[in-house]
Amino acid sequence: MAHGLYHYIAEAWKRPMEGDHGALMKQRLIEWRRQPAVVRVDKPLRLDRARALGYKAKQGIIVVRVRVRKGGQRKPRPRSGRRPKRMGVEGYTLAKSLQVVAEEKAQRKYRNLVRPWAVGLAPEPPGRVQANPYVELPQPWAEATGQYPPLKVLKGFQP
Repeated sequence: MAHGLYHYIAEAWKRPMEGDHGALMKQRLIEWRRQPAVVRVDKPLRLDRARALGYKAKQGIIVVRVRVRKGGQRKPRPRSGRRPKRMGVEGYTLAKSLQVVAEEKAQRKYRNLVRPWAVGLAPEPPGRVQANPYVELPQPWAEATGQYPPLKVLKGFQP
């Protein structure tokens, strides 16, 4: 059976660091490391994943690449002595996921960006609360005074 374009894109992304795709990715990673942490890009790199998240190539939808920290989400073990219960290593839960951290970074640079499910542009993702404290809509006075350039609303994003 013949497969479509998105099937082959998804297959290539299952092992991104192998073959010709791997050499290209290594070049991209070196280039991205030298760029700022938040960069607006013309189109998403993983078109299949972006389309699954609701991306459409039309006016008003932008894509932003955000760099976040690497590594596990564990708290470092204290070096000085204390009893195990007070170490604070076990039972430690992050306050924010890396996705939320990335969205906040993007919103700090592009003040008009809105999470799509917070304003009813996309269906509610599972496990999210509708009332979102991280949504920052543009203030009318800021657009009038020109403190920051107004941008379009984000309807799809790149993970």
